[in-house]
Amino acid sequence: MALDYPVAPDMIATLHEDMVSCWRPRAPVWAPSAHPLVNNVLPMKPGWHGTSALYAVQVLLHLGCRRIRLCGCPLDGSVHYYGPATLQPYLTHYRSGWLNALPDIRAFVRSAGGWTGKLLGTPDEDPVA
Repeated sequence: MALDYPVAPDMIATLHEDMVSCWRPRAPVWAPSAHPLVNNVLPMKPGWHGTSALYAVQVLLHLGCRRIRLCGCPLDGSVHYYGPATLQPYLTHYRSGWLNALPDIRAFVRSAGGWTGKLLGTPDEDPVA
């Protein structure tokens, strides 16, 4: 998603480090393992097997961010941005990763909607302090 954003992002976090060369990123790239165009390596926390959005949360917390708002990662089975048309076959696995991460992220992260919005609260109903 960061690749199509009209303004260069401050960073990119991905679980798809093998795809970075196709993207020509305009920002430093974080990934869980080394790759020629990955600038920063931060291994995934055990059990945090969500999506790249959950990995981005991990990176942001590592960098000291404490007010994180997610958009475009509902994990509700709807059509999503990258890859197969639906995450439906993977939802149970991805959601269990988010549930594993919940004790560490609950206080700092809100989501615009979908399943993650129900899990974490939305910025409108429960702003991050």
